[in-house]
Amino acid sequence: FTRLLTDNGGRLLETTELGRYASARLAQAIKIRAGTCRFPTCTVPAERCDLDHHEPVPHGATSATNMDPFCRRHHGGKTFAWLACTRDDHGVDWTMPDAEHYRCVDDPLPTGRTA
Repeated sequence: FTRLLTDNGGRLLETTELGRYASARLAQAIKIRAGTCRFPTCTVPAERCDLDHHEPVPHGATSATNMDPFCRRHHGGKTFAWLACTRDDHGVDWTMPDAEHYRCVDDPLPTGRTA
Protein backbone atom coordinates (compact mmCIF):
# COMPACT_ATOMS: atom_id res chain seq x y z
CA PHE A 1 0.00 0.00 0.00
CA THR A 2 1.42 3.37 -1.02
CA ARG A 3 -0.22 6.67 -0.18
CA LEU A 4 0.93 10.00 -1.58
CA LEU A 5 -0.53 12.91 0.36
CA THR A 6 -0.56 16.22 -1.57
CA ASP A 7 -1.74 19.73 -0.76
CA ASN A 8 -4.36 21.56 -2.85
CA GLY A 9 -1.59 22.83 -5.16
CA GLY A 10 -0.43 19.30 -5.97
CA ARG A 11 2.77 19.36 -3.88
CA LEU A 12 3.72 16.10 -2.23
CA LEU A 13 3.32 16.39 1.55
CA GLU A 14 3.93 12.93 2.97
CA THR A 15 4.68 9.28 2.26
CA THR A 16 6.44 7.17 4.88
CA GLU A 17 7.99 3.71 4.57
CA LEU A 18 9.89 1.30 6.80
CA GLY A 19 13.61 0.77 6.27
CA ARG A 20 16.53 2.92 5.18
CA TYR A 21 16.02 2.91 1.40
CA ALA A 22 13.02 4.35 -0.42
CA SER A 23 10.94 1.99 -2.53
CA ALA A 24 10.98 2.54 -6.28
CA ARG A 25 7.58 4.29 -6.05
CA LEU A 26 8.63 6.66 -3.27
CA ALA A 27 11.94 7.41 -5.01
CA GLN A 28 10.12 8.19 -8.26
CA ALA A 29 7.65 10.52 -6.50
CA ILE A 30 10.45 12.39 -4.71
CA LYS A 31 12.42 12.79 -7.94
CA ILE A 32 9.34 14.01 -9.85
CA ARG A 33 8.66 16.53 -7.08
CA ALA A 34 12.20 17.91 -7.22
CA GLY A 35 13.05 17.67 -10.91
CA THR A 36 16.72 18.45 -10.22
CA CYS A 37 19.27 18.27 -7.42
CA ARG A 38 17.89 20.27 -4.49
CA PHE A 39 21.05 22.40 -4.16
CA PRO A 40 20.48 26.03 -5.25
CA THR A 41 21.37 26.59 -8.94
CA CYS A 42 22.27 22.91 -9.55
CA THR A 43 20.67 21.55 -12.70
CA VAL A 44 21.61 17.86 -12.47
CA PRO A 45 18.39 15.92 -13.24
CA ALA A 46 16.91 14.20 -10.19
CA GLU A 47 17.00 10.80 -11.90
CA ARG A 48 20.82 11.08 -11.88
CA CYS A 49 20.94 12.01 -8.17
CA ASP A 50 21.20 10.09 -4.90
CA LEU A 51 18.26 10.20 -2.50
CA ASP A 52 19.41 11.40 0.90
CA HIS A 53 17.74 11.82 4.28
CA HIS A 54 17.73 15.29 5.83
CA GLU A 55 17.54 13.72 9.31
CA PRO A 56 19.56 10.48 9.11
CA VAL A 57 18.11 7.05 9.89
CA PRO A 58 17.31 5.84 12.56
CA HIS A 59 16.23 9.26 13.88
CA GLY A 60 14.68 10.37 10.59
CA ALA A 61 12.02 8.52 8.65
CA THR A 62 12.29 7.19 5.11
CA SER A 63 9.63 9.57 3.88
CA ALA A 64 8.96 12.22 1.28
CA THR A 65 9.28 14.95 3.91
CA ASN A 66 12.71 13.74 5.00
CA MET A 67 14.33 12.87 1.66
CA ASP A 68 15.48 14.74 -1.43
CA PRO A 69 17.68 14.09 -4.46
CA PHE A 70 21.22 15.47 -4.38
CA CYS A 71 23.87 15.07 -7.08
CA ARG A 72 27.03 13.33 -5.86
CA ARG A 73 28.86 16.63 -5.36
CA HIS A 74 26.15 18.22 -3.24
CA HIS A 75 25.28 14.98 -1.44
CA GLY A 76 28.89 14.78 -0.29
CA GLY A 77 28.90 18.46 0.66
CA LYS A 78 25.71 18.08 2.68
CA THR A 79 26.82 14.87 4.39
CA PHE A 80 30.53 15.46 5.02
CA ALA A 81 31.24 19.17 4.74
CA TRP A 82 29.61 22.47 5.46
CA LEU A 83 26.12 22.45 4.04
CA ALA A 84 22.93 22.45 6.13
CA CYS A 85 19.43 22.07 4.71
CA THR A 86 15.90 21.46 5.92
CA ARG A 87 12.65 20.62 4.10
CA ASP A 88 9.16 21.99 4.61
CA ASP A 89 5.98 21.38 2.60
CA HIS A 90 7.11 23.42 -0.40
CA GLY A 91 10.87 23.17 -0.71
CA VAL A 92 14.35 22.98 0.78
CA ASP A 93 16.05 25.77 2.72
CA TRP A 94 19.85 25.92 2.77
CA THR A 95 22.14 27.70 5.20
CA MET A 96 25.66 28.16 3.89
CA PRO A 97 28.86 28.51 5.96
CA ASP A 98 28.77 32.30 5.49
CA ALA A 99 25.20 32.31 6.95
CA GLU A 100 23.60 33.09 3.56
CA HIS A 101 20.19 31.45 3.04
CA TYR A 102 18.81 29.96 -0.18
CA ARG A 103 15.56 28.16 -1.06
CA CYS A 104 14.78 25.51 -3.68
CA VAL A 105 11.00 25.48 -4.29
CA ASP A 106 9.24 22.32 -5.50
CA ASP A 107 7.21 22.22 -8.67
CA PRO A 108 3.62 21.00 -8.18
CA LEU A 109 2.99 17.38 -9.08
CA PRO A 110 0.79 16.88 -12.13
CA THR A 111 -2.76 16.28 -10.86
CA GLY A 112 -4.75 16.39 -14.08
CA ARG A 113 -6.39 19.66 -13.04
CA THR A 114 -6.55 22.53 -15.48
CA ALA A 115 -5.79 26.10 -14.47
